[in-house]
Amino acid sequence: MDAIHSKSAFVYGQVRRALRSGRYAPGQRIDPGTLAAEFSTSPTPVRFALYRLVGEALIVDLARGGLHVPLLTEVALRDLSTTGWNACC
Repeated sequence: MDAIHSKSAFVYGQVRRALRSGRYAPGQRIDPGTLAAEFSTSPTPVRFALYRLVGEALIVDLARGGLHVPLLTEVALRDLSTTGWNACC
């Protein structure tokens, strides 16, 4: 595995855990530059990690609006209350 993919996997795991723990609020913007600085890496592995999370619907891409934590709908809240976070993510 090359360095970018290794760093991307690390960032992916850290951000996924942060999302699950509630570090980021629903609707909060996720800034790749801030994460790159936080994890002492370049923006490229951070973008790879974030778009992997977009593919899993844990982050939404609002195009020019940036990347955000999705807002919870009433249906999603009901699902979480009956199945729990671990069942969905």
